[in-house]
Amino acid sequence: MSTLTSAGDDSARDDPAGGIAAGAPGVGKLVGLPPGPQLAAALAEVDPAELPTHDVVLVARAWERLKAHAEAQQVRVFAELA
Repeated sequence: MSTLTSAGDDSARDDPAGGIAAGAPGVGKLVGLPPGPQLAAALAEVDPAELPTHDVVLVARAWERLKAHAEAQQVRVFAELA
């Protein structure tokens, strides 16, 4: 179950099953999170099956940003081996 709200609703909702508590960013706010642990944690809580298409696109873009960040960090580490 997604504990983030849709981009059209910036208010967070409680997830009675656990997960991100009230005050968590809405899907639209994922756009503003920098790549790193906070974005990774927020994305891990998202169930795209519960989102409208526009929000699924926002989530996919956030995953791409996170992936690019991880790949850049990996290149930096490999550069130390050269």
